[in-house]
Amino acid sequence: MTAETAFNNPHLERFRIMSKSHKGEALVAMIKQALTSPQIFVYGEILSLPNIVDLKSGNHASLYQLLNVFAYGRLSDYDSSKHPQLEPAAYRKLQCLTLVSLANETKSISYDQLFTELKISNVRELEDLIIDAIYYGLIKGKMDQKNRILLVQSAVSRDIKGEEEMTNMVDVLTKWSENCQSVLGSVESQVELTKTHLEDLYNHRVKIESEVISTRHALAQDEQNKHARAAETGVADSHTTTKPKGGGGEKKYPKIKAAFGGSSSKTPSKSK
Repeated sequence: MTAETAFNNPHLERFRIMSKSHKGEALVAMIKQALTSPQIFVYGEILSLPNIVDLKSGNHASLYQLLNVFAYGRLSDYDSSKHPQLEPAAYRKLQCLTLVSLANETKSISYDQLFTELKISNVRELEDLIIDAIYYGLIKGKMDQKNRILLVQSAVSRDIKGEEEMTNMVDVLTKWSENCQSVLGSVESQVELTKTHLEDLYNHRVKIESEVISTRHALAQDEQNKHARAAETGVADSHTTTKPKGGGGEKKYPKIKAAFGGSSSKTPSKSK
């Protein structure tokens, strides 16, 4: 069962409709049934019904006061000498509603405090009650058995009584709304800063990539120019190289030519 089904459910609506046609003892029986029903945890709406308001000054005024305790009070507000006797299921429900009130006041409740407020004497009974409250969707939390505390994550709200409580709730909601607006403004500012930072990073990356591409092109062009100049230098060298003339060998190697019967430019004189 969730908090929504516990506090907004067809059982409460059915009670409201049926109560319009009941009076006297029949209406009293319906109220007692609502106090023990595990599907009804809201009693402020019941108190506002015309037939219920009529009980305020009649013979069942104490029952009307008991409804007030279930709507706005705690177990400590219940007085068996002034209010009708509670059935076990109704008593346990009032304990659960008291736990809801405590959970709305603090997020860490000691077992000792719970023992006092809920009038429970042992851990097993206390933890069973906490489990029931969680099951009914009245609170969300976990039990720290080692440190003997109840850690509350969230809790449903009780009925609002009077203009003063309504004003306090409006103040709390107004502050909460202002805090949300402040947080939202901060988040939006951080988002804009992040977007600007990402744009700067992107532009810087584009610039670096462009410079890398330009450098590669320049290096490739320099390499092509080097190859072109080397090719031109090789062709020029081949055109300027000359072969030696045929008579050069005679001048350079006269003795070799003479050995093979060649004549020298100078003829030696014969002896007579």
